[in-house]
Amino acid sequence: MAGMSRNTASSGPKSAKAATKVVKTQKKTKSTPSSRRHHFEGFAQRISKLKIDPIRRTRRGVGAEGAHELEGEASYFRTALDEWKDLNLSENFTNFAKNVYNISDSLPMVIFHEETIMDNLITYITKGDVMSLEPLLALLSHFAHDLDVRFEKHFQRAVATVAHVAATNAEPEVVEWSFTCLAWLFKYLSRLLVPDLRPLYDLLSPYLGKQKQKPYVIRFAAEAMSFLVRKAGTTYHKSREPLDTIVEHMLNDFAENKTASDDLYSQGLMTLFTESIKGVQGTLHSGGNTVLQCLTRFCFNADHSEFLKGRSLQILR
Repeated sequence: MAGMSRNTASSGPKSAKAATKVVKTQKKTKSTPSSRRHHFEGFAQRISKLKIDPIRRTRRGVGAEGAHELEGEASYFRTALDEWKDLNLSENFTNFAKNVYNISDSLPMVIFHEETIMDNLITYITKGDVMSLEPLLALLSHFAHDLDVRFEKHFQRAVATVAHVAATNAEPEVVEWSFTCLAWLFKYLSRLLVPDLRPLYDLLSPYLGKQKQKPYVIRFAAEAMSFLVRKAGTTYHKSREPLDTIVEHMLNDFAENKTASDDLYSQGLMTLFTESIKGVQGTLHSGGNTVLQCLTRFCFNADHSEFLKGRSLQILR
């Protein structure tokens, strides 16, 4: 999750020409310290360096991977709220904190007042205030961590809200915070989501290129969703249905799509499958080979029409 630091989001310059590719930009030769001293990094360069992954990404503060875990009646949400109250003094966040502070003193209180807390999170995130979005998005994922499976009833609302914020905000920091938040939500609810990823995919597909989006939004959506597809691949030996079902659903949906954003949708799915397959440092993930085999098998299925196979091969190549 985004680091627990004072919010200092700033606006990057607009690109002279809109990007049309989902892929990351190629790394350039490192400059010397003296040449970097007065270098202003543009939006495209900043975006290309970001990576959304709830496994390899570390979070400072409560609930971090490898950090301390809370016990008893302690709440991840409340512990993080206490930290953020001292770090973020924006008016929007201060108002939010006043609304929820007295009803979140412990985990039982958070659970008892979950509807009120969730309503406040959605209300203040929807305002889109850049100075307060980092703590609000961080707290949303901590809230999901507290609720665990109880968060399922809030999940669709949370995903729709956060994805919309990411897609409509031009700040690179907001894009990163938003999709990092989604990645953590996917991780915390993965046990419930992986058995049937189709509802989540249908919710997220507009941000994967099914509808016209900025290329970096498509890439981040693909990276966030790939965690769950990869998860389905690692459990394939126990049950083939989750991976088979979502791969077939994705490719069928792509084959039926005939919109102006078709090329971006193709790139979005290519990115999703690539991120599902690869591991660290260019290696294959433990479930990557299974995902690739499943994708290949579907593309060359003799029972499918030539049109469907042709559309599927657009993703595979």
